[in-house]
Amino acid sequence: LTNSAVDAEDGVDAAHGYACVISIGTCSVTSTLVSLTVNPLPTASVNSATICAGGSATLTATTSTGSPSYLWSPGGATTASITVLPASTTTYTVTVTETTTLCANSGSGIVTVNPLPTANVNSATICAGGSATLIATTSASSPSYLWSPGGATTASITVSPASTTTYTVMVTDGTTLCANSGSGTVTVYPLPTVSVNSQAICAGGSATLTATTSASSPGYLWSPGGATTASITVSPASTTTYTVTVTDGSTSCANSGSGTVTVYPLPTVSVNSATICAGGSATLTATTSTGSPSYLWSPGGATTASITVSPSSTTTYTVTVTETTTLCANSGSGTVTVNPLPTVSVNSATICAGGSATLTATTSASSPSYLW
Repeated sequence: LTNSAVDAEDGVDAAHGYACVISIGTCSVTSTLVSLTVNPLPTASVNSATICAGGSATLTATTSTGSPSYLWSPGGATTASITVLPASTTTYTVTVTETTTLCANSGSGIVTVNPLPTANVNSATICAGGSATLIATTSASSPSYLWSPGGATTASITVSPASTTTYTVMVTDGTTLCANSGSGTVTVYPLPTVSVNSQAICAGGSATLTATTSASSPGYLWSPGGATTASITVSPASTTTYTVTVTDGSTSCANSGSGTVTVYPLPTVSVNSATICAGGSATLTATTSTGSPSYLWSPGGATTASITVSPSSTTTYTVTVTETTTLCANSGSGTVTVNPLPTVSVNSATICAGGSATLTATTSASSPSYLW
């Protein structure tokens, strides 16, 4: 039993003629010609796409057949288009079957997955009123930057936020156009509050200034003077402002405050001195530079500018003058020198009428003068 194929010559495309020849010994019989039709395969093409990691792409099968069915691999989808989110570059193949002839063909498309650029931003800690520089570090080639808030387009930014703020940068790879973001936080510590009392003193006096602060574990530095305690006691010769810088031991943030020591001058005080004879009196007067004085004499307790005294012996009188506005006081002294009276004695005598007598004055005075 043999068969042979004869090409069709009747003008039918893709058709072949087949005949069956049966031989027994020297005898053979040939069957009638049978035609076989060959159906074409459908065309199948698939677009390719490039995405960034985490993105999606739509692949569409294009075919020449009018009644196709589809089967995608990987995935098993049976639609003409599929939307995919591959984690890495992947080839997708679709098998297209002509539902009438059941002829099938396949086509493939590649989804190229470009990695996202890395984007890292440093964080920083500042004190209120300070500034920080944030720098974006990235794996992108030819990167471009966009910061938020602010809209800056540089790799680094210098910022001075009033409160703790997070800054985000979007980095786009200039080659793949894939973008990623990173964030850094600028933590803003408040400045410690600092206040210092002021005080008024009289020249020669002292004042204590104390720094009050909200800082935890504060450190102090006073100027002038360089003291490092919370309180200082000072005796300036003239009105002086003292400034303390307080540093918070937890945040290292510092702030300063000032207090003024006002120095009022002491009033000038002078008192005249006098010399009297025993039993006499003298007037002492206090002279002062102040415009609103009060007086206190010692001994005696008088409160007037002048006093009249009759000491029995030489005595020093001191007056304390107080400026009633500033309450600053000063004192001055005057001495009343008391000279003793000279002793005087005269002898007596007895004479006869018409006679004479000599009277002589005897005195303790030195360089005496006499008047009889």
